[in-house]
Amino acid sequence: MTTVTREGRGRKLRTATRLVLATALATLAGCAATTVAPTMLPPPSGVQLIALQDDFDFGTVESGPLVAHTFRLKNLGPNTIDITSVTPACGCTAVLASTPTLAPGEEGGVEVALDTYKLSGTQAKTVTVRSNDVVRPELVLTVHGTVATDLKAAPSRVYLGRLPAGAVVSQHIDVETKPDVQVTGVSSESNRLQVETTPLDAPQHGVRVRVTLLPTSTTGTFDDRIVVSSTSPRQPTVTIPVLGTIETQQQYARHRGGDIASR
Repeated sequence: MTTVTREGRGRKLRTATRLVLATALATLAGCAATTVAPTMLPPPSGVQLIALQDDFDFGTVESGPLVAHTFRLKNLGPNTIDITSVTPACGCTAVLASTPTLAPGEEGGVEVALDTYKLSGTQAKTVTVRSNDVVRPELVLTVHGTVATDLKAAPSRVYLGRLPAGAVVSQHIDVETKPDVQVTGVSSESNRLQVETTPLDAPQHGVRVRVTLLPTSTTGTFDDRIVVSSTSPRQPTVTIPVLGTIETQQQYARHRGGDIASR
């Protein structure tokens, strides 16, 4: 039989306690060392194809330069993703900057370019990426920002609609300028349209352009232009499309009858 004194029992208890604490601390340290902070929020349940950033703000740029950005895509799922199409909205271009097939964990890209030459003010353009992702087959990417200009036309295009031959129709366009820019002329590129200008009311700077379709215009679809000239060195002219269709009286009556019947 082995006899252990009270003092000996105390030493053993203290030693055991120290061993338990040391083991616990080592375990916690190991957990901390292997834990990795997530770099992004998890996608919606089941979604495979994601964009690491689905919107891009290009800030404020002068009218003219080409704004380009590449969106990074990633396949987070267990299956292969096939990108079937990349469709840009009007006003920008988009191409797939990688292979259309992404293996699990593989990254790809979509390159988007926006030509700011004919743009002004706040812009937001979207690109739709379609794939075989069964949960989210369409992924929408957005490019947005502001294009600074010396002249701004509102509206930027005029649609006069479907009109009978001989009709006289007018619409106005407000061309606003910076205080140090002057409008030097407004003209039409065709003999269908007549233009008249009056100054905008203060504190605005610029002119109001009244566009009138002349009754002598021939039938058919037209796509004309109003050209506004200015003293701006970076924006000497602004072109405003004017569109519409002139029909014979019989065509117009037939269409009008069909429109009324469909209501």
